[in-house]
Amino acid sequence: MIKMFCIGRLVKEWDLKMSKAGKQFGLNTLAIDDGYGENKKTHYINLMYFGKPIEFTSKGDLVYVELSPDVNAYVDRNGEAKGNINGFVKEFKILQSKKNKKTTENNTDNFDDPFSDLDSQLNDDNPFGDVE
Repeated sequence: MIKMFCIGRLVKEWDLKMSKAGKQFGLNTLAIDDGYGENKKTHYINLMYFGKPIEFTSKGDLVYVELSPDVNAYVDRNGEAKGNINGFVKEFKILQSKKNKKTTENNTDNFDDPFSDLDSQLNDDNPFGDVE
């Protein structure tokens, strides 16, 4: 099984649907920025998710997603090779809500700089903590 771990923003509100078995699921798109300046690109992954957290998210939220990818490659009418990535979400965490600009309890307010408090976490004698 292939797994992908992604951090990105939700492109739209969840499109909630009901399966034939009576389970609710949601469809959305994750936007992931890559590169800087003139080299900056945005990649999009179509998401399908079964679970409750989708009810508490909205367009623009920064999320962590663990998914099983499925690549769909095809040739369009003009003969150009195209493709998209569809992801079946296995794990989903809200990192920052766009509406109230707050991070979740499990994350720090310094999300943009995950190493901002690294010096306070390192022990000068043993940089790996309490490992013997």
